[in-house]
Amino acid sequence: PGAYRVVRHDWRTPDSQIVSGGLHEELARLVNAAKRPVLIVGGGAWWELDRDTLASAVAATGIPVFTTELARGLIPDDGKSCFGYAHPAFSRTFREIRSADLLIFAGTEVNLHTGAPRKSLIAKDTKIVQLHRDPLQIGIGRSTDLAIIGPLARSLRAMAQNIDHSAAAAHRSWLDHIRKSYAGHRTE
Repeated sequence: PGAYRVVRHDWRTPDSQIVSGGLHEELARLVNAAKRPVLIVGGGAWWELDRDTLASAVAATGIPVFTTELARGLIPDDGKSCFGYAHPAFSRTFREIRSADLLIFAGTEVNLHTGAPRKSLIAKDTKIVQLHRDPLQIGIGRSTDLAIIGPLARSLRAMAQNIDHSAAAAHRSWLDHIRKSYAGHRTE
């Protein structure tokens, strides 16, 4: 008596019709406007993203990547495009997100690792985008500027296809900064 159970929808369905209404265009606008974006890929991506889809989106956009949970290994921690675990205690390079102007959470949410207020990892003016199949995960830890509920692969492909060449060049400058930070931390 008085007990209840939360029933979640099956986010592992083959496709979703939730994505609509110009959301991918807004994602492209935010990504193209960003100078220092970071992509954080979490456990939800493991269920539906393949390595090629993720790698091609990262290559096209020039956005540095960190991974968490089951997403570890979806893209190699090679210090070229992916810089390890998205946790400030395990990756000093991850602390660079303090300077990010856009954080894209794919298959994850703002959590204790990425955005606990006491750690001040995310600046107040940083834009937050969340891509997830599970609507119950949207807005956990911090409200979003844009949330797209649906297949991650579709959103990442749309992001890569709509990247401005000038934006990709700016992202690569930021990526070079992250690479230098990562290399410095690895040699310590």
